Amino acid sequence: MRVKLYDIFGDNYIIAVASLAKGSRRLKDEIEISDEEVKNVSNIAYQIAKAKEDSIQKRTKKRVMLLPMSGNDKKPFQSVLKCFNIPPDSNLSEILEKITPEEKKCEKVSALSFIKPELYEFGRYPGYVGNRKNDIKIEPSYVMLSVVGWTLTRLGVAPFSRGERVGIHLFPQDIDYSFTVIPDLLKGIDYIPGFQPLTAFTLWLTYKMVSTNAIIDQSRMYVISDAGGMSTASVVSGYSIGVKKILENKIFYENISYMLRDIAADALNPDSSTRSFSIQVSNLIYEVLMGSKRREELLYISNRELNSLINSNISENDKKIYKYAAIVSNKIYSS
Repeated sequence: MRVKLYDIFGDNYIIAVASLAKGSRRLKDEIEISDEEVKNVSNIAYQIAKAKEDSIQKRTKKRVMLLPMSGNDKKPFQSVLKCFNIPPDSNLSEILEKITPEEKKCEKVSALSFIKPELYEFGRYPGYVGNRKNDIKIEPSYVMLSVVGWTLTRLGVAPFSRGERVGIHLFPQDIDYSFTVIPDLLKGIDYIPGFQPLTAFTLWLTYKMVSTNAIIDQSRMYVISDAGGMSTASVVSGYSIGVKKILENKIFYENISYMLRDIAADALNPDSSTRSFSIQVSNLIYEVLMGSKRREELLYISNRELNSLINSNISENDKKIYKYAAIVSNKIYSS
């Protein structure tokens, strides 16, 4: 099948699907994916969604719909489901299970919020003076493949300011077949401690990539404020993530790598009492591994802070982070 691209955010989802589909290719403003591969990739997405739904249902005893939508999204989405003969009350895994690559002769629908989070309301950019709106119409097949892509790029949710939580998505740079390892990475992530600062997040994510044997050298991460009620989805921020350079040091393959993971997670945790120190150390570790800071500086700061706390009254749990920092710094210095 061929899927037209619309030069909107949803194209990222389509490209992610193509990255997992063997033999897919870009043709100007279209992506070509074989019908068999559409089924295969949709089945991978189904397995990921089903596992998440079962986990949540076991914990909450409630049936869940993982795909966040605003009130305005529901009508066009119901039209898409009807086009594919999918019951309107289906949850995400049930939808993914029933996706087919067959050509559907159905009318285009308004783009759902998660497909165009960079746009305000219909097609009006933030700050535009006036009330002109441009309703973006897309094919139902584009919506369904975007649902597949959403599932395959959703790392999870992370805490944001004032108790708010945001969605974290990881995308390939383009149709990049190294992205085929993303399902293994998703299975290895059960929570995300945060996403700021980016240095700490990159260290935490690199640990997850190595521990799941799912290394993606270059990717793009988007932080999304999910749709819900009267609120539409919006892009909070976007970053390029590169791990190849920092993996040149074998620290992530050492038996103390969990200490580096815990330092990064502590730096990402907005409620941690040792967060300031963990951010400082995470920044230094990242810069040393990238080659922009000297190892001696990291070694000096981490050991100095630990020595100053030897006779202090802070808890052993808090002191653990300082000990981890000293151990990791010594290992990086000697490697």
